[in-house]
Amino acid sequence: MLAQFPLCKYYRISIMSTNLANSDINSNIATQERPANALTPSQYNGGQLSKTLASSNPTELKNAFFIDWFEVTMKPSQVPINWEEKGGEFALDDGYIVFKLTKPNGTKHYQRGYNIWIDGFDFGQLLVDPRNPKILKGNPVQFKMYNNVLYEREWIDRFTQFRSAMEYQVTSYTRVDIAIDGYNYLDQWKKVMSGDLKRVGRKAFFKTHYEDGKELEMTGIDLGSKSSDKMITVYKKGARIAVDNKRYIKNAWEKNGFTDLKNVERIELKMKSKCIKGMKEFKYLNIIILL
Repeated sequence: MLAQFPLCKYYRISIMSTNLANSDINSNIATQERPANALTPSQYNGGQLSKTLASSNPTELKNAFFIDWFEVTMKPSQVPINWEEKGGEFALDDGYIVFKLTKPNGTKHYQRGYNIWIDGFDFGQLLVDPRNPKILKGNPVQFKMYNNVLYEREWIDRFTQFRSAMEYQVTSYTRVDIAIDGYNYLDQWKKVMSGDLKRVGRKAFFKTHYEDGKELEMTGIDLGSKSSDKMITVYKKGARIAVDNKRYIKNAWEKNGFTDLKNVERIELKMKSKCIKGMKEFKYLNIIILL
């Protein structure tokens, strides 16, 4: 119940690499194929890396969960790559992994950034060469997986392959967003607003969003501040999809048995490094959430 959401330290999260296709809370199932006229991921970025698809007859589910943001800091286990020497574009592991320099001026904390292709498709972004090695010790890198890849069933396997080929060790989680999709989540908060349900626990910052010109049409709520190390947002994801044009999320919903796509709502837990560090044995190799 939304009125009783605990703070981040009370979330129980464990990790296991398992197929939840037959459970009521289903894991993300990738699309099986992409159209023949889809030449690049920008034209169609759903299911681009999927090799297998579990055979099932999906039924209408109550909930499905996804990882919507995955960003980690890693360190090399061997002598790190001289990125400046490698230049603007190069390949590793017999061409399986390709790097292209896309941020030659880097970011605030890293000197340059590369786009990564795995098996010929966009995979993620890698920031390398810390500007201040006294602060970022051990020559770490920062990796962010592209959003569409997270909705493919094999994203954990692909990341493990990439990390193994580069001989990287995950040292911290920069940001992880966990999404639970379903229906009528906002109805619970409406009961809080009307007084039918009472909020308990510590009083936290919250903000309610309404549709323009329709004061009573609630579109979402934020629990917590965007600047904090954890935040929960609940909103009408189905309505947003039409604007964002993320077809790969629609495909994932359909594969998980959702039929009323325009009315799908989302509960999203956004966690930054400090919050995740407070969780016991948080690891990327398992993705099952126990709230």
